[in-house]
Amino acid sequence: MNIDEVVNLLQKELNEIEDKIKKLKTKETEVKNTIKTLRENLQITVQCDKCSGEGMYFHRSCAEDEGDFKVCPKCYGKKRIKVI
Repeated sequence: MNIDEVVNLLQKELNEIEDKIKKLKTKETEVKNTIKTLRENLQITVQCDKCSGEGMYFHRSCAEDEGDFKVCPKCYGKKRIKVI
């Protein structure tokens, strides 16, 4: 084997490695985009801690006031709040 054949063989291997790197970078981009989409669309919710999952809470403005129920300002009456 002469030097030209060795250089050509090494160049061929280098080209194959570069092609694999390009494919992996493309796959990496796809995975990152999928993760981003999942994070945007995933909605983990828990029971609202302000109204205890009732959607309403008892509000009294002073000690003499009879008070009334109001829509929860944290969950807006939905009874659950988004965690993520």
